[in-house]
Amino acid sequence: MKTYPHTEKSDATRRAWLSVAIMTVGAFTVVVNVTMLSPLLRPIAEEFGISEAQAGRLGTLAAIIGALAAILCAPIMDRVSIRSWVLWQVIFLTGITVGSALAPTFAWLLAARAFSGTSMMLAKCLSSCAEIFSDPRKRNRAIEIVVSATTAGTVIGLPIVALVENAAVWRWAYASLLLPLVILLASHR
Repeated sequence: MKTYPHTEKSDATRRAWLSVAIMTVGAFTVVVNVTMLSPLLRPIAEEFGISEAQAGRLGTLAAIIGALAAILCAPIMDRVSIRSWVLWQVIFLTGITVGSALAPTFAWLLAARAFSGTSMMLAKCLSSCAEIFSDPRKRNRAIEIVVSATTAGTVIGLPIVALVENAAVWRWAYASLLLPLVILLASHR
């Protein structure tokens, strides 16, 4: 079968933009994961019989652990392929999400949320745009799309979390993060 150069080029371009779409879902998911505590602090505090200030430690601990993880992971990230990094991050975040949604005690939830800070998926989503596109205009467009997903995570994802919590309980709101994680896992191939 004869192949045509323009067909190969268009297939590569399609695959590149599909990768950007996957990175966009990844960026959205990470931001929702980081910000989702804000509408959930009160119901978490009520369920575990603690103050909202104590429940707020969930975010603080995740941020501290995340900063340390960023320093430790930065040298490793360039040595791991985009596909492998995202796959392991998705598996890791899925485990943390399930562990958080099912947390029987506040200490359990605190441990799970601490590990949620170690997700370096957003950094890889952004850096992958440079790896995928050599053309500066396409690369910048891809970065703009991925960065826009971070805004969407706050503007769209956070209200969805709040609506789910309002309709059900904080555990279901937390578990709602599994939907984009399943999409990422399915798109890994």
